[in-house]
Amino acid sequence: MYKLEISNTAARALERFYYSDRKLYSRLINVIESLPQDIHQGKQLKGQFRGDFSVRMGGYRIIYTIQREKLVVFIIDVGHRKSIYR
Repeated sequence: MYKLEISNTAARALERFYYSDRKLYSRLINVIESLPQDIHQGKQLKGQFRGDFSVRMGGYRIIYTIQREKLVVFIIDVGHRKSIYR
């Protein structure tokens, strides 16, 4: 089973959602918590994010990478689709 780790950037983004929109925050947390059970539920990215994955949730995206050697799913960033890939 994979473990879950969250970057400081993603943690700050989730904290902002916690204070601004609790319903969205809980939906994001549910998706993030389900990642270790199904690591390939996201779409593999190309370009500068080659090797990373993205899970769509409405207008928001969760960017993560899989570290197979360590059995870790690492959440890189969480945000709206218009700004997450910059």
